[in-house]
Amino acid sequence: MNLSELTVDQLKAMGLSDEQIQGIIGVKQATEQGGGLPFPLVKVNYDPDLGNLGDLCFNPQKDDSGATVSCEKMFEQPFKIRFLKSYFQYSKFDGAENRVTVMSNIFASTRDAKKAYDLKSGVPITTIKDNEEDVKLVRISLVELFDDEGNKYYGIFYIRGAYLFAMNEILQKFENEAHLTKVLTIAHEKKKKGRVVYYVPVLEAEEDYDFLKTIKEDSEQIAKFDKWVQQVNSQGTTETTPTTSSEAQDDDIDEDDINF
Repeated sequence: MNLSELTVDQLKAMGLSDEQIQGIIGVKQATEQGGGLPFPLVKVNYDPDLGNLGDLCFNPQKDDSGATVSCEKMFEQPFKIRFLKSYFQYSKFDGAENRVTVMSNIFASTRDAKKAYDLKSGVPITTIKDNEEDVKLVRISLVELFDDEGNKYYGIFYIRGAYLFAMNEILQKFENEAHLTKVLTIAHEKKKKGRVVYYVPVLEAEEDYDFLKTIKEDSEQIAKFDKWVQQVNSQGTTETTPTTSSEAQDDDIDEDDINF
């Protein structure tokens, strides 16, 4: 019996506690909305039907084709964000299939990039990257977003391409991971390459933030993020996910040889 297919009333009738029921519902929602991600996705908006271009879409909802049809919340520019922790991975975009395929294990820093291995063959990913230019570095970040009322939202932000390059320059301003104690105020700058329109982050301001007030809660979320990464690596399987044409084009302008 698949418990995720049962209603709340049916689960209660089985004698499950409210905590157990919420856990089952959470797993079901994560599977349906984010491919098993422990937090909602965060992405740059390229769809005028969803809101202002360049704003951040929190928890995008997709149809069967993989196109985003709605967002739980849109964060307008300039938005306030804090990077709690980041990992890295290699992926490959298939233009013919309009899909992004995971290529490597997830690793802790770009210093470990040379140790990353191809999930299918087991060979070093650098060997494949030298021969296949479509294999690109991705930054997988656990972030906090803050709305105008001071409410915070945890999400996972996949960063690649020119956005990765620009965000790296911003984060390098903060030595020794000091950005963990900062809320950054970020805007997006519109750029164009040929017919491709894309956005890159621009640091407008940095604000002091009392990290100690929420360190316990944030630490719990970071531990949850770490556990997910460990589970993904232990599975050792590739995942192919559909994307949109605008995301695909943005991936084509990836910056190589990024130094972290």
